[in-house]
Amino acid sequence: PLPGCEDHQTLSRKGIWMDPDLNKYDLNHRVTHHEKMPDAEWDRVYDEAWDHFYTFEHMETILRRMTALGSNKKFTTVYRLLWYRDFRRLYGCHPLEGGFFRVKSRRDRRHGMPVENPLLFYAKYAGSEVRNIASMAVTYFKLRRALKKIWTDPKRYEYRDIAITPPGVDEAQLALYSETRGTAAEIEKHKRQREIVKAGLAAAAAHQPPQVAAE
Repeated sequence: PLPGCEDHQTLSRKGIWMDPDLNKYDLNHRVTHHEKMPDAEWDRVYDEAWDHFYTFEHMETILRRMTALGSNKKFTTVYRLLWYRDFRRLYGCHPLEGGFFRVKSRRDRRHGMPVENPLLFYAKYAGSEVRNIASMAVTYFKLRRALKKIWTDPKRYEYRDIAITPPGVDEAQLALYSETRGTAAEIEKHKRQREIVKAGLAAAAAHQPPQVAAE
């Protein structure tokens, strides 16, 4: 609930607690309480969601899907996986809030905190950046090795899993569709759209003038 938005105003009127530290109002800090989960559990679930998605096993699956679908954005996918996995893991903030290098100013300190000694500050700063870049390099070469293995596989276009398999007639039986709000209506909408497109193509083909054979 960013200060000034409707959600923030609603919570404020109800007297619901929100963190007074405005530095935390970003994409990766909890600033209010969950209705059911304790704060520690909510934080842990947030971290687990990132950690489970960006395992090397799952990232290899993403590369397999990308290749099987005929995409040529090999290195774009590798760079994005690298960025989203390691930036949060190493810097502790959302990848969309960062850049190629983390810029720190020795004099940018919160009120009441002393300014660090320049030798100590810059030594720690340089050490952390060297460590983080080295860690990113390890991730990058692992992803490149996985990409090379997938891209040279003669059966790479045959790979399929449920995420890239078109929904079938039994799609409504999946929990994803039955337990997600509004999904049933969305499925019906897409069915109607496919039928309209199919009917339009059939009508266009029926009215197309016959081809004249070249002499």
